[in-house]
Amino acid sequence: MASQRRSKTKPSKKFTGALAHPIKIKTYRSTLVGLSEEEACQKNAEAVSDALNQLGNKFDLLFQHFKITRSGNDAEDYKSLAWALAQAFVPGFQLVADSRSRGRPANDPLEYIRLLTDLEILKRGKRQTGSAASETALLKELVSNSRFEGRWGRYKGRVRTLANKLAQARDQSINPMWTFWALPGAHGTLARNRLIEMFSVTKNGL
Repeated sequence: MASQRRSKTKPSKKFTGALAHPIKIKTYRSTLVGLSEEEACQKNAEAVSDALNQLGNKFDLLFQHFKITRSGNDAEDYKSLAWALAQAFVPGFQLVADSRSRGRPANDPLEYIRLLTDLEILKRGKRQTGSAASETALLKELVSNSRFEGRWGRYKGRVRTLANKLAQARDQSINPMWTFWALPGAHGTLARNRLIEMFSVTKNGL
């Protein structure tokens, strides 16, 4: 007989630990000398119940994976989780530059978001080290830091111009993405984290 190859489920590259592996449910059947039909049904029910408990625990891991702090309001928390999953896996929820566009538009929403995300990375780094820096100092670092100069180095000696661009990025009438970036509370934190993942120079190059 030809040997049959069984396909193995590979852990997801996006997730680690328990989130990277499916939940396996053991099934039981009644036998003449082993389990009765009633005993098999009972064990199957217990196995399904255990699997459902594991699923519940994995929801907690999903919140941790997407850095969503539970607020105690399940409706809002799961809405935030749904939003995070949609942005991670549904193309229609992802923001990309129009490949048909030519040149660099004067008011480019993606350019504004890149500026906001890269500046936020610098701010978070300063907060982690307990150091303070003015926004002007941070903009100067953007144009000179080796991580960011490929994107913002063209503004060397023109930090005031970059500061003007930042002001435009924070103006809803110019940058429609500002409302999304400036959302308050947990939703705002989630939105900024997702945008950083999508558009920061550390994730997406230039």
